[in-house]
Amino acid sequence: MYRIYTRNQGMALRLYRKLLLVMRLTTVILIASLMQVSASTFGQRITMDKKKASLEAVLKEIRKQSGYDFYYDGNVLSSAPALSITLKNASLPDALRVAFEGLDIDYTIKGNIVSIKKKDTGFLDKVLGAFANIDVRGTVVDAEGNTLSGATVKIKGTNRVAVTDNNGEFNFRNVDENAVLEISYLGYRSREIKVAKNMARISLELSSGELSEVFVISTGYQTLPKDRSTGSFAHVDAGKMAQKSIGMNVVDRLEGLVPGLAVNYGQGNDKLVLRGVSSVNLSRQPLIVLDGVPVAEYRNIESLVNPADVKDITVLKDATAASIWGAQAANGVIVITTKSGEYNSTKINIAYDGFVSFKGMPDYSSLNLMSSQEYIATAKQLFQNSNYLTAYPFNTVNTFNGGNYPRIYPHERIFYDLKSGLTTEALANQRWDSLANLSNREQIDKNFYQQAMLSSHSVTLSGGGRLNKFFGSLAYSRYDNADKSTRDRYNFNLREEWKLAKWLTLDLTGNLSYEKNRVLSNLSHPTPFITELDQYVPYALFADGNGSPLSQSYLYMTPAYRSTAEQRSKISLDYVPLNELNYNRNDNSVLAARVNGGLKVNLYKGLSFTTRGQYQKTVDDGYNFYDQNAYRVRLEVVQFTPIPAAGAEPVSLLPTTGGHYATNKLNVTARTIRNQLDYNLQTGDHQITALAGQEVKSTLFDVTRTMTRGYDFQTQTYITYNQKDLENPGIPATGATGAILPIGTASRNTLRSMPITRAEDELRFVSFYGNLAYAYKNRYNFNGSLRYDQSNLFGKSKSSQNKPIWSVGLSWNMEREDFFKSELISKLMLRGTYGIAGNSPGVGKGGVADILYASNSTNYSGLGTGYVIISPANNRLVWEETRSLNLGVDFELLDQRISGTVDYYSKRTPNLLGERPLDPTTGWSSAYGNLGEIRNKGIEISINSRNISQNDFSWTTNFNISQNKNKVVSLKRPVALTVDAKTNGGFIEGYSAYSLFAYKYAGLNADGNPMVYKQDGSTGMFTNQLALADTYYQGSTQPLWYGGITNTFRYKDFTLSGLIVYNLGNVMRSDVNRFYSGRLLANIQSNFNERWQNPGDEANTNVPKYVPLETTSISQRTTSFYNRSDLNIISASYVRLRDLTLSYDLFKSGLSKLHLQKARIYAQVNNVLLWTKNDRGIDPEYYNLSQGTRLKVNPAFYTLGLNLSF
Repeated sequence: MYRIYTRNQGMALRLYRKLLLVMRLTTVILIASLMQVSASTFGQRITMDKKKASLEAVLKEIRKQSGYDFYYDGNVLSSAPALSITLKNASLPDALRVAFEGLDIDYTIKGNIVSIKKKDTGFLDKVLGAFANIDVRGTVVDAEGNTLSGATVKIKGTNRVAVTDNNGEFNFRNVDENAVLEISYLGYRSREIKVAKNMARISLELSSGELSEVFVISTGYQTLPKDRSTGSFAHVDAGKMAQKSIGMNVVDRLEGLVPGLAVNYGQGNDKLVLRGVSSVNLSRQPLIVLDGVPVAEYRNIESLVNPADVKDITVLKDATAASIWGAQAANGVIVITTKSGEYNSTKINIAYDGFVSFKGMPDYSSLNLMSSQEYIATAKQLFQNSNYLTAYPFNTVNTFNGGNYPRIYPHERIFYDLKSGLTTEALANQRWDSLANLSNREQIDKNFYQQAMLSSHSVTLSGGGRLNKFFGSLAYSRYDNADKSTRDRYNFNLREEWKLAKWLTLDLTGNLSYEKNRVLSNLSHPTPFITELDQYVPYALFADGNGSPLSQSYLYMTPAYRSTAEQRSKISLDYVPLNELNYNRNDNSVLAARVNGGLKVNLYKGLSFTTRGQYQKTVDDGYNFYDQNAYRVRLEVVQFTPIPAAGAEPVSLLPTTGGHYATNKLNVTARTIRNQLDYNLQTGDHQITALAGQEVKSTLFDVTRTMTRGYDFQTQTYITYNQKDLENPGIPATGATGAILPIGTASRNTLRSMPITRAEDELRFVSFYGNLAYAYKNRYNFNGSLRYDQSNLFGKSKSSQNKPIWSVGLSWNMEREDFFKSELISKLMLRGTYGIAGNSPGVGKGGVADILYASNSTNYSGLGTGYVIISPANNRLVWEETRSLNLGVDFELLDQRISGTVDYYSKRTPNLLGERPLDPTTGWSSAYGNLGEIRNKGIEISINSRNISQNDFSWTTNFNISQNKNKVVSLKRPVALTVDAKTNGGFIEGYSAYSLFAYKYAGLNADGNPMVYKQDGSTGMFTNQLALADTYYQGSTQPLWYGGITNTFRYKDFTLSGLIVYNLGNVMRSDVNRFYSGRLLANIQSNFNERWQNPGDEANTNVPKYVPLETTSISQRTTSFYNRSDLNIISASYVRLRDLTLSYDLFKSGLSKLHLQKARIYAQVNNVLLWTKNDRGIDPEYYNLSQGTRLKVNPAFYTLGLNLSF
């Protein structure tokens, strides 16, 4: 039985011991008495083996085996730490001695009763102890000197425990000078060290299970140790990211390292997708948070953050993790924490980080375009078509027709010369052969491209004294792109913190970035879809054998037509592409600045108040200047010059000197003010971390565009002209009538550009939030958060402005239970969360009032500017709501040789935002509002294994795989879905996001035209013959499975690591021929030659025939039936060896002589190997998956890097 008492009413302990000494004289009598006692004797032996058990549980087991009763004060045992104890046939005194070792606990055994109490301290001992006690402070760091936030520091033998703060610091007051500290941190070897007044930096080494997730969760608002969290997080430290030199955007370096995060490089998909797509029309990118405050835009990360300055990145994936960020976090949150200095540093730490990447040139062979020989042979085949000359007679192509200037390409000129009798067939073939023997590929490489190279250099300084610490860095990077554009960037970063008083801390961070970009001129081309040099006809040379530039004026108009225009305007219209490079300047500069400051006041034990403010400014200022010699300037002047009278000089309505000067300036100003109370309490078995705060923020986007003609770049002056009559959108301008060169089919030429346009958007938020984390016995954890966001983007109703965002979560550290005993499992944590996150509507989409657009229109009868309501007020408009459930388990096996996490999630967004249909009687056919629902579910698995660990050699593996399935449950469209729109894919009700639909191909008919099957088994040749059900779901362009595998091998001072990334289970359209009619005026795909050409070919090919005249082609068939058929849906799955890195730690033994702490050199190769499931040579990363078009493939590239620490 147990008897609880609060105070021992007996004699003093020392007197009691003297009495026992006297009683030894009567030992025989006592022994005789004790022999009368029942089985509760010292003779009863005790055996037990307990791990991390409470003292009370140990005593219960001793009582059970010994039969003794125990008297004790409950407060004595509750404050005792958990202990591990192993006894085998031990006596009762021995068992108690082992159980109480190192504790301030005393006990006595009287009869069959054990009395337990706290040790008494004599008066003299107390006086001497008070003078001997000291205050202890220090900083816990890892082997690299990085601070460890959340480490546990305990005074051995007591219940006094501290947890290191964000700076890795701890402190105790009034500590025995002979006391010993026990320092522990998950995944590191625990350490004991004697106390001292200033313990400076205490370094911990990784334990044998170094693969465990060793980190403290940072949500941007607070930090929590991983074993006290309930949410789903991923953590990537600086070491893992430093080995990737794929680019200067630190977020891109997360590829393959974070379960659930897909990084897409191909076109047609979002770049970053975390746990699937949760929105149709709003942002689908995760929120980016830098040092606790969101950045205004995703692209600002590259400008503001040098990868060498990043300490770690935490990815918040579920509602409990991300809901604290409110109506911006439905897509998850990426929290970036930069490095800081160290208090009490003995010296200034200097580090250099630099690398050079040789990225090579794009591979054009991947585009599958025709060579000159193939191109000319194909052209000759088309000319032999009996309908070609009927469709394109010489008189038609040689005159201004349908708004197009007459133009005849060299290979066409030969054909028309042959048909008109100006040349013989033999001479025509010779001329065609001469074109076939020309190739512009080498000249394109020489004049328009270069070997790409990226270089980066960064120097950091850090340190600190007793009352301050600092971290500063200077960085420079240069990117010479393959297209000859360049980018120079300079970064400056300074982070300081001062202890103004014991209760007051000030921190200040400043980032400044300047970027200069120079872009190569975009060559003009009259054919709208010609946007790349590789689409030019392959025989068209840009320079002769001596390197002199060649004219390609035939691209725009025939010599005769051009000559007439030149004679009338007295302006040359010769087009020489290489010269055009010298007539254009396209420059852009980006200045980005951020200031973040915080003041922390320690109000009371565990209670603090922090006020923080951030100001962020980005100025993106670019211009594009074409001087008066540029073809586009000369052409426009001629287009606005009336045909002069005979003998008269031409008079242009536009300036004839000076060029086109266009500017584009974007100003982004973001302000954030936050006030927050934090409370931390640890008492006995209870640990509470709570916060409550208020936040105000605004972001202003200001865009200004100007267009000036007649601009002199040297003097920065311009010539005025009659803008009102020539360019006044909405109100008919007088324009230029009777111009030398007409524009389109209109009777007068008018300018389309405005001299100046300006747009301003602002979003504002006022938020109130709170979070509570509670832990009991370090086993059971609860977390809850609540946030209210009010914004000018929402409706003004109370339900819209006061809708809460919330989450709750529970976790259980099962391995800490008394009943849990396993040699196999050393950690087992179960987690579960549920909550709501939000996604705000875009600026200008709807809100508390009608949104107006200023417009000039003939409807106003010359009254001037009018206003058009583009979106009516929606008082009930609110953020998209994403409800998220997450169930997870964290585990460690075989003494941490294997560790990992498994998560299951289910997300539901029931109120998607976008344009939805309305009853026309309201006056609106559609308006911005809630239009549907989308759901996501999936699993994520991350496993870390220590395969081999020996003195000189180790091999570790990090593996993660994620699955995501989503479905658009409902979607109200402002315009009814058509067959053609459905096969365009995207978001279709009842199917996954980014779905691909296809026709069921029925092959070609006897005339070489494509057919598709309908549901009833019949065939159709036109879309108006089909129903929506006649298109079939093929899959999604988003991968079903994705992830990464990292293997790291270490041998002495060498380290070899490789990252494999993979996307599996998605589909794409194959790149098939798209040229089925018209004139051959650009390069086309080689598989055009597989087309149907003669009756009977339908048995051997599926490629439709060529029909010269486009209108005839449209009337006969629907060519997209082939392009968008199930025949051309292929797998987009791939596995790529993303990078392979070999590093070497230089001459460790001699570093001190060179005043070096660390020296590391490394070499890396990227995009090493690729496996694809498709058999058509398509690299899905350089491809538009939904449209089926190839992009130029970047080859493997090589990097050399150096890291130095002084």
